[in-house]
Amino acid sequence: MEVLDSQQTVLTNAEMYRLVVERRKHHSELAKDQRVKALGTVIYETSSYLQNTPAATQKIENIENLIRAIAPFKVFI
Repeated sequence: MEVLDSQQTVLTNAEMYRLVVERRKHHSELAKDQRVKALGTVIYETSSYLQNTPAATQKIENIENLIRAIAPFKVFI
């Protein structure tokens, strides 16, 4: 595996949940012969887990406000 972009970032569970929901929608729109079964399993398991956590109801605006508020403390690398 090759690293294409060395810039690192952190995703919150809420951001990951929204990403997985988008991918699930896209994945379900594909023809059955174009779907990757392993990817479908990962999407299903991840979304099933995250939908039962606060990530499913958190608002992105609140997360952005929190990130700005803690930025002076350099919590994120």
